[in-house]
Amino acid sequence: MSGAQELLLHVANTAGGAPVRGRPGIVRCSGRVVHDDAGVFHPLGLTFFWGVYGWKYERQRVLDHLAWLAPKRFDYLRILGEVDWTGRSIEPWWPDYPEQLTGFVDAAYDHGLRSELTIVGGRQRDENGNVRFVPKDLANQIADIVAGREHKLQHYEMANEWNRLDKVSMDDLVTMASVFTGRGSPNLVALSCPPPMRDSDELSGFKPMMVSTAAAGANAFTIHPRRSDHEFGWDHVSQGYDYKELPTSASNNEPQGPQSSVREMSDPLLLAMTRALGICCGGASYVLHVAQGVTGTADPNHGRPENMWEVPNIDAMMAAVRGIDALLPAGVENWKVVNNGRSTHPLPLTDKGFWYQPEAPDRAPAIHKNYCAVNERDFVIPLIGVRSAGETGPCPVGVARAACHVEAFDPLTQQLVAVADLAPGQTWSLPGRADTHVAYIIRGSYR
Repeated sequence: MSGAQELLLHVANTAGGAPVRGRPGIVRCSGRVVHDDAGVFHPLGLTFFWGVYGWKYERQRVLDHLAWLAPKRFDYLRILGEVDWTGRSIEPWWPDYPEQLTGFVDAAYDHGLRSELTIVGGRQRDENGNVRFVPKDLANQIADIVAGREHKLQHYEMANEWNRLDKVSMDDLVTMASVFTGRGSPNLVALSCPPPMRDSDELSGFKPMMVSTAAAGANAFTIHPRRSDHEFGWDHVSQGYDYKELPTSASNNEPQGPQSSVREMSDPLLLAMTRALGICCGGASYVLHVAQGVTGTADPNHGRPENMWEVPNIDAMMAAVRGIDALLPAGVENWKVVNNGRSTHPLPLTDKGFWYQPEAPDRAPAIHKNYCAVNERDFVIPLIGVRSAGETGPCPVGVARAACHVEAFDPLTQQLVAVADLAPGQTWSLPGRADTHVAYIIRGSYR
């Protein structure tokens, strides 16, 4: 069954109150591509940290959220296995903790949603310095509890932002992950997000996590990209290009999202292209980080409502990130990723075709980035920040290196915008806007 057929099946099963059917089988990866028994797919998740707490204390509210989410066609929810929030802690030493954790995982799957289980969410020691949990023991406890539910899990993550707030060490991450890999778990296993990237070394954050992941025998990565409003928001979108360096499955686990801390992103186009560009550069999974899904409580100071359906424009945002699946080929994560300057890029531009350089912030017509995923015959370009000289107008988006057929799609409507058969050396132009707020998914093939 193709990914498109699976999505249609999911829609049919959630329409009109019909029973929901989760994707079958265990989630695995082949290189950077993710698949289960229904085939290859680009997993789409949603932040729902408070799920286990909610299942214990606010069960009907959780069920209301699950029922509301089922027709949205998301694939999984990212939940915490433990956290020390005042008044809303999730505590593995609850006498009924196994029932609460499995109860939520089962209910989510009954609504078509797997669970990404981030085991550690809080501090290892309490305010008095007492040890709250031993990382290895907690990993063993979780592994025992969810045994037999492997098909209901998206993947494991050992800790959320491990190097903040006195959580766990890198050695702890390796020890925890080794619990699952040592038991022969069939699930994808990730440690935690890498340390922050530094401009001086584009792999500074990835290298140590890649080494530790290999040491643990783990097979997945979870990324928290830098949140930024620079370059009209396209700076955050473009960070997906970094995923090309990872050897196996990667998840954009906590990107900017609606009402997120530091910087928020609520524009459907920016959200859709963050997901699309990340997938094309090797990051199969993406979590829509709706900040309401962190604690599940209203936060007037940050404008967060109590329930996710109260988030302004949430339906449009969810439709936008889900919709781009129709435009991306199955398995594109394993294609070669090239930047504009590489000789294998099918539609490159000269340096003057870009406006993002500090020395030319107002250049137009120009684009922001021109990354490309390419295999032997086909290519996909998640083109971002298409800027026209006037309020609207044409913008050159590439010069064909070889004869090719190209199609440009609107990422929000999935409609075909333009099509061309290009001769070698021929320039192709597409409509742009002066505010840069235009993007395309370009699909092409060599003739």
